[in-house]
Amino acid sequence: MTQSNALARSGERPHNDGAVKSAPKKKRKSAECREDTERLVWTGLHTFVNSHPELFWKVCDELRLTNAQATLLNAMQPEAPAAMSTIATALGCHASNVTGLVDRLEEHGLVTRQASAEDRRVKQIALTKKGAEVRENLRAQMFQAPPELGRLSSEELDLLHCLVQKLEP
Repeated sequence: MTQSNALARSGERPHNDGAVKSAPKKKRKSAECREDTERLVWTGLHTFVNSHPELFWKVCDELRLTNAQATLLNAMQPEAPAAMSTIATALGCHASNVTGLVDRLEEHGLVTRQASAEDRRVKQIALTKKGAEVRENLRAQMFQAPPELGRLSSEELDLLHCLVQKLEP
């Protein structure tokens, strides 16, 4: 067997300078590569967003809210009362869990319960004026840019902003 035949079978090939280099590996299907890249991007985004839970905990402490209460307030819209079932769906929990959260928020004067105009059996939760102010304060603190974004150049930050906007529902 000649050297070139032996190299061909092994997947290696001679290079101009006489060195033997491995043949390029076959490319995976582009769909598989895209799926892998999407997974890597999503993992990176998830890791980045969840890298500082202590900042959220600190904000909750300052506002004297539990994490669950803060999450509920953040999910509500100031001018749009929501049914307990809608809130439960948004929080990914059972409606019975929302009842306890609403009880405590109501005790602090942050929300009120009201009967739905369409169906009086349905209880809707509305933010009070105080609740809307606490929510605004919560969101102002929650959405302060983390220091890691300072490592990006202005051009990179603009590009990231454009890309994130493309992902918004």
